[in-house]
Amino acid sequence: MFGVPKRALVVLGLLVGVAVLTGLGSDRSGQGEQASGSQCKVSVDADVLNVRSGPELNADIVDKLRQNEQVDAKAEVRGGFRKLGAGRWASDEYLQPSFGTNCG
Repeated sequence: MFGVPKRALVVLGLLVGVAVLTGLGSDRSGQGEQASGSQCKVSVDADVLNVRSGPELNADIVDKLRQNEQVDAKAEVRGGFRKLGAGRWASDEYLQPSFGTNCG
């Protein structure tokens, strides 16, 4: 195919796949910096905290956070739930902003 050895294509495909998987798994919260340029980082103040798909108690549980775990978050709070990233919300009652971060 186009004069490129099959082995080179396979190696290239594997490298691209590893790069994509590494990029997807590098940020547990799935978010980067806030629009203002500062980050909100929070610490979990509960034994186990459910992360939900939306800002409501009946939303699906998509993850669980452990006590003292630190995660990136957004300044947005809706109905008592803080947005952690796309499709990731947790009860703000059990999240404490880390020192020196801007959580709104």
